[in-house]
Amino acid sequence: MKKLLLLISLLVPTFAFAASPTATEVVDKVIENIRKAPSMSANISVSTTGNVSSGTILIAGERFVIDTDMGSSWFDGNTLWSYSPETNEVTIMEPTDSELAEINPFQFIKSARVDFTPRFQKTAPGSYTVELLPKKKSSNINKAVVTVDASTYNIKMISLTANKHVINIKLSAVKRGKTLPDSDFRFRKQLLPKAVINDLR
Repeated sequence: MKKLLLLISLLVPTFAFAASPTATEVVDKVIENIRKAPSMSANISVSTTGNVSSGTILIAGERFVIDTDMGSSWFDGNTLWSYSPETNEVTIMEPTDSELAEINPFQFIKSARVDFTPRFQKTAPGSYTVELLPKKKSSNINKAVVTVDASTYNIKMISLTANKHVINIKLSAVKRGKTLPDSDFRFRKQLLPKAVINDLR
């Protein structure tokens, strides 16, 4: 009997360690990876209401640069520059947290832990799929579904539902990078010398 109890006591920690994480733990791990990285980059594909755009995203803390065939955005932690090829206009503003979350999928994840309640959906092998429901009815986002790589905890896809519109954001080739200067996240006029500047600050 003593040997059996000893065997059980040795096995319990092993089973506990191997247990699958909760939905909250998955979100926490994703956030931890983002916060610890000096910078992160990824390929990005965004689809909504029949429109698809692709490009790249670079983040470092609160700062980011998103460059797609539908437009580009630069955010240095305070000011947001958004370029529209359709109008050849760069709009400058100081965005709210909710506006940033709708633009930058990494920013959304970082705010999700506080503003949303996570729960698991059905998960495919090698991935965790977490549904996030807003804690406040006033939230601009009605629901989000996040798919995470189970081995790296990198985001693979985010699906946002806002006012019955669905935005699907796919991320691939997610990589950690080095520390970057603030200037890398600011719009420079020489990039688009003929663009019209619309300063809303």
